[in-house]
Amino acid sequence: MIKIIRSVALFIFLNSALASALEVSTDYFKTDPGTAIQFHVTDDSSTYGHFDDVLWAVSQQCTGQPDFIYVLNGQKLSTSIGGRLHSVEGAKVLTMFFAGVPTSNQGNFLKFFSLPNTFTDGDTWTGGWSCTCQVNLVGSVQVNGTSFDNCIDITYQATGSDYTLGTGHFILAKGIGLVQIRFVRTIDNSTVQFDHISHGTAASHTLAGRIFLNDRPFAGKVVQIHNRGYGIRSVTDGTGGFSLNAYGPEIVLRIGADQNGDDTLDFSGSWPRTYPLHNVAGDVYTIINFYEFMFTETPKGAQLNTGDTLTLQADFEGTEGTTVMQWTKNGEALPGETERVSCVRMRKKTTLAHIGFL
Repeated sequence: MIKIIRSVALFIFLNSALASALEVSTDYFKTDPGTAIQFHVTDDSSTYGHFDDVLWAVSQQCTGQPDFIYVLNGQKLSTSIGGRLHSVEGAKVLTMFFAGVPTSNQGNFLKFFSLPNTFTDGDTWTGGWSCTCQVNLVGSVQVNGTSFDNCIDITYQATGSDYTLGTGHFILAKGIGLVQIRFVRTIDNSTVQFDHISHGTAASHTLAGRIFLNDRPFAGKVVQIHNRGYGIRSVTDGTGGFSLNAYGPEIVLRIGADQNGDDTLDFSGSWPRTYPLHNVAGDVYTIINFYEFMFTETPKGAQLNTGDTLTLQADFEGTEGTTVMQWTKNGEALPGETERVSCVRMRKKTTLAHIGFL
């Protein structure tokens, strides 16, 4: 009996030691709603154009699939990427991004992230988008003047278009999440880099308001923060009113129709449209006015010759005021063609049409 007890104790000890040698993906990659990391993002590509912006990666509440979803928003970029906590990929079960809703430009380099649910130093795998990956325990890493302990470095080779063909690194700090992304393109040796600025927990805010199209309430339209709803959506009422909740501080509203009810915005013409909300620090109430004009004929009485240019300009006159609509020919106002219409929100002088005659 004593020998049996000792054998069981030894078996438990050995298995406990083995378990402690395994790292867990969610200790490094945080998916709790409100998890927020601020990055300075640069891209020095001469082929695709330089990029420099401060972006917030914020985990949002979601229902159903995916298991988690991040938005990556700033002044110049808006991206949403959904992920799974336990995605079976070959011999590995991965925590990984799998769907861009939508993914744009530098946001593509976040979506390549994947990490086995449990792993040890030197593990390799094939992640999403056919990326070949390896993880190494690297200890302390300094990023943007801040030192992070207990870090891992995921290196990966990405395939696909020239824009995303190359070699990348994800640096994650235990208990914090991503602190650096670095990607070098094969086509021009350019570098895309995400450097940690700050991190914390973002608050959930109510985003509400009214939406108008050509100064009329835009009723029965969908408002959400991704191209798919994933539980965060509002349908405008008869006054154009909407209300939903999301984690800040950088949020992009996506507005359009969902005719077939599949939880996805319909893409048609210039729709869906986006409306950014910057530096959100509390609940927001906003008035949004979109304009959509169709011109079937030129202004009555206008004599047009080769080289003439017609312009329709809207000149905003104050909040909740009016807008003067003015046709001009070659910079000179056309008499009798001025119209005043109610306006809720518009930039000071907005060109609505610019027509040249060859």
